Amino acid sequence: MANRDIIRVTMKRLLWVAFAIFTINTFAIIGYYWLFGGYLGNISLTVSRYVGLETWSAVAFLIGNLATIALLVFYAANLQIKKLSWHLLVCAFTISFLSLSLCPHLPTGGQIIAIHRFFASTLFISLCLLAAVTTGLTKNRLARLFCFIYILYGFHFIIAYANHLSYLMDSILIWETLFIYGGYALYLLPETKPHN
Repeated sequence: MANRDIIRVTMKRLLWVAFAIFTINTFAIIGYYWLFGGYLGNISLTVSRYVGLETWSAVAFLIGNLATIALLVFYAANLQIKKLSWHLLVCAFTISFLSLSLCPHLPTGGQIIAIHRFFASTLFISLCLLAAVTTGLTKNRLARLFCFIYILYGFHFIIAYANHLSYLMDSILIWETLFIYGGYALYLLPETKPHN
């Protein structure tokens, strides 16, 4: 029992490390452009648009995300979740996250933008569906409520973005960041035990 508890705590720490890497990397890049790039306080650009402003930030973002993805994959692979749909959605999220990291939103546009938009859509939809599946993997009412709110938030985001509604587009950095962090939280909600 003690060993199982230690494994569980260690696994959750890995998840928090992945969260910290993503946060530090993202905030460092945006912080740089706010302080030195003339974008101070600009919340109308997405994380990807900031990342794609210069080559160095795209590379830094990719390196950080590779570490984050490795930790998330290791964490998910070591959970005893029998639901195939959960694993498939985690795979879809992981592939989308990796593809977005490889194909940043470049100012020059081109084919890479189309690829980026496709995988951005896939990422958002896969996380909304993951939240729906996660409601069946927990008996905790607060966790289920979070999943329900997250699903509503996600589909609201998708619809508002598709229609370029000004209230979302003018502050999309905040809306998007909240959605991404909510996605990390989904990994913590299933009531499972790591493999022995």
